[in-house]
Amino acid sequence: MSDTESPSAKRAFSNPVLVIVRLVLIVVLILYVWGRHQVRYCLRDEAGRLRLGHESAGFFYRGCLRILGIRVGVRGDIPDEAVLFIPNHVSYMDILAVGAVCPTFFVSKVAVARWPIIGHLFRLSKSLTIDRRNVRAVKEVNGKIAERFEQGHSVCVFLEGTTSSGLEVLPFHASLVQCVLNSGGGAVPVAIDWHTTRGRVDIQEDVAYWKDHEIVPHGFRLLGLSGIAVTLTFGEVLRPSAGQDRKEYTEALRTQVVQLLGFE
Repeated sequence: MSDTESPSAKRAFSNPVLVIVRLVLIVVLILYVWGRHQVRYCLRDEAGRLRLGHESAGFFYRGCLRILGIRVGVRGDIPDEAVLFIPNHVSYMDILAVGAVCPTFFVSKVAVARWPIIGHLFRLSKSLTIDRRNVRAVKEVNGKIAERFEQGHSVCVFLEGTTSSGLEVLPFHASLVQCVLNSGGGAVPVAIDWHTTRGRVDIQEDVAYWKDHEIVPHGFRLLGLSGIAVTLTFGEVLRPSAGQDRKEYTEALRTQVVQLLGFE
C-alpha cells in the first residue's frame, strides 16, 4: 500500500462541514437511486430485475465515489464473460470501488446487509450474503453463484473473509471457488490499492477497516477527508488446470493478487 503515513504522524483533518454536506448528498443519492429503481423494477421480469439490481447499485457506487472525491484508476482488462472476481480486502469501500468499474454482484457476510447506507444498497442490488460458519449455506451460495454465471452475470467474492491493514494479503478461504470448478468457468484476480494524493490521510487508519475500528465513527471520519484514491488492477482470467483441486486453485489466485499488488 503506497503513500501511507506512520501511526505517529499527525492525523489528517476530517472537515465536519464536509461530513455534513457529503452525508446530505449521499442521502439524496440514495433516495434518487431507490425511487428510480422502484419505478423500473415494476416493469421488469426476474432476469431484468437482476440486471437492474447491479445497474442501480453501480450508479450509486459511482455517484458515492464522486461525492467523496475519490479518484479511481483501472489497470488491465475487465472481461466481458461472466467470471468470479477475486480481490484483496481492505475496507467496506472496496465494494464501492469494484462495483463502480465493473457490473458484478457481491458475496458478503450477513452483517453487511444490516449496515447503514451500504447495507441498503447491498440488499437493493440483489447481491448475496453468507454465513461462513454454516456449511450448508456455503453450498447454497456456490449454487447461487453458478446460477448467476449461467445468466451471464459476474460475481465478486472477498476470499480473505475479513479485512486487513492493506499491507498484506491474508490467506484465502477455498470454499467459494467451488462454483468455478463446477461450472468450468474462470476467476479474475484483482488488486485493490488505496493510496493518498495529498494531505496526511493514513490509509491503514482512515480507509482500511480492521482491528478495533467501528463502522459509524470510522465512516463519519472518512466522509470529512480529502485526497483519497484507489487503483484497481485486473489480472488475466485464471481457469483451473486439469487435476487442480480447490485449495491449489485458490492459492494460485492468491499468488496472483499478491503479485499484482507488488508484494512479491
